[in-house]
Amino acid sequence: MNRSHKQTFARPIISVANRFGLINTYSHIISNLKSKVVILVYHRIVAKNDSWSIDTVETSDFEKQMKYIAKTHEILSLEKLVRAIVEKKPLHKRTAVVTFDDGYKDNYTNAFPILKKYNIPATVFLTTGHIGTDNIFWWDKIGYVLYNTKLNMLKLEDFGVISPYSLNNISQSLNSILERFKRVPEDKKDDILAKLVKISDVDIPKNMGRDMILSWEEVKEMNENGINFGAHTVTHPILSKISLKQVKHEIAQSKKDIEKRLSKPVNTFCYPNGQADDFNAEIINLLKESGFICAVTTIPKTVSSKADLFDLGRIPPGWNFDSFKFCISGLYSDLYNRKNWIAESKF
Repeated sequence: MNRSHKQTFARPIISVANRFGLINTYSHIISNLKSKVVILVYHRIVAKNDSWSIDTVETSDFEKQMKYIAKTHEILSLEKLVRAIVEKKPLHKRTAVVTFDDGYKDNYTNAFPILKKYNIPATVFLTTGHIGTDNIFWWDKIGYVLYNTKLNMLKLEDFGVISPYSLNNISQSLNSILERFKRVPEDKKDDILAKLVKISDVDIPKNMGRDMILSWEEVKEMNENGINFGAHTVTHPILSKISLKQVKHEIAQSKKDIEKRLSKPVNTFCYPNGQADDFNAEIINLLKESGFICAVTTIPKTVSSKADLFDLGRIPPGWNFDSFKFCISGLYSDLYNRKNWIAESKF
């Protein structure tokens, strides 16, 4: 859940609901009616939020969240959850799974010690073409460039005009630009990024990738201490927008990359971007053929014992502790699904 204008509307509602115990009450009622599994999705865990990164959670907030679910939920690894669903084993009324996307170094420096402290298993989905390299993700490159440029307007023939954001509206502006960039064909993204960096007159630090992204040595250490790793492609393309031949390579190679480094099978997958139109039946078939047992999305829905294992929803952690409790209560996903149902209904 990115910091955005939606928070302005949601903050007071969530604050009041939490103050009067409504979130806990809802969670208690729902969990007594059915088992509720929440798969949490994190990206970056940072000491202090900067002004241009997206999907960040401060380390102190992350520890509060982990301490909370350690007391209130049964926490399973993703593999154990899948096994329980396949074997039709009963699930705890409140079950949580912790996952991270992409492979940021702060998963090791900031999240890993907290996960060990509370004995919490987790799965990190690696974009293998970035691990142990100087390559930063395209969204981080855009965020860094736009935050540091001194120009008031950047004009790209293949993309249009970009107005670097103001300090008062950084998150909303960045999210809007990134959503536009997601629609750019995968084979044109690198060229447009290069042009953007050139005209912005911003120098990206040479070691920025190694400072931001996990090394294979760190991956190995985490793996030896209870953290599992899944595949998240090699270069993070939206799979439904590339050829099936390319999809097959992204899936198979990312799996091979991790298995080669860790000398163990890799059987969990995470769709880049992860929305409903970012994957399809053909992509799912390729995943099954490659030996994967499940795939996770970024669609905010809880998981039941009858869930489609290749369409597993995940819940964002919110932007503060109140919103975290709101998100994992089940209320967030229920409201999201109700909103979609209303939108799709014809009255």
